[in-house]
Amino acid sequence: MGYDITKKLSLSFDIDVVGLSFGSENDYKSFGRGKALQAQGQLLPNQSVVSSPTTLNVLLVGDNDIGSLNSTLSLSYDVTIRLGIDLGAGLVFTEHTTNDKIGYDGNDRFRNKNMMGYLGVYYLLGEK
Repeated sequence: MGYDITKKLSLSFDIDVVGLSFGSENDYKSFGRGKALQAQGQLLPNQSVVSSPTTLNVLLVGDNDIGSLNSTLSLSYDVTIRLGIDLGAGLVFTEHTTNDKIGYDGNDRFRNKNMMGYLGVYYLLGEK
């Protein structure tokens, strides 16, 4: 969704709601016990863990989201009718699911969150 602040300046926000991810499996052969289990004296041997990207992506609420999702907030300025500048921030969530539940809490979903800024130049092909 977006809003034209002036004839040349606009603000937009977009977020993934539902989607699919795909990718190859990864085999981590030396997945070791975490510090919490080591502190309890549970020095079990390393195990092999297979993971792959979570297939279904669904926007829920906060940390309840499932899968890999992307959202951006951007401010765009039209220098000319066809040329513009885009300044924004993006938040990307990526998630992998393991074949077995691991860790002290038996988790099989692992997420990574990254926020990054960007500056871009765009050129419009066709009519506006």
